[in-house]
Amino acid sequence: MAHLIESFEDLVDLLQQQPDLRPRLLRVLLTDDFLHLPERVDRLEEALTKLTHQVFLLSESQRQLAEGQGMLRQQVEVLADGQKILVDLTQQILQMMSSNTNTMNSLARTMNSLALTTNSLVHTVESLAHSVDSLGISQKEMRQEIKELAERLD
Repeated sequence: MAHLIESFEDLVDLLQQQPDLRPRLLRVLLTDDFLHLPERVDRLEEALTKLTHQVFLLSESQRQLAEGQGMLRQQVEVLADGQKILVDLTQQILQMMSSNTNTMNSLARTMNSLALTTNSLVHTVESLAHSVDSLGISQKEMRQEIKELAERLD
């Protein structure tokens, strides 16, 4: 059935009476780019949701790494304090060795044991220092990844 459209209001009334004409009119009036905008917005929204989740996971990982780095720093401080204590003990042992010959043999054995312990502690400190360095590198890499993700969002 043909309708006579003499004004814009007539067109609006016709579209309200027959909503099934709206998609046809839109296809005539809009370019394909405009018609596909809802799909593109949905895809962008989905990608943004995924990216937001990934950024959250990266932030959480970075927080955990920072906590781990803080704990390692505390452990290194404890080890350094322990090393200072060992140095102080070694000095006391040396003073005691000079006062008694019989004690010197016993103190020599104690010093050897302390030297082994010190070497073990130095190795542990070096290992922890390496771990702290690795955590720093990982943190830098995460920052770079977050930066790259942020750039992709732009």
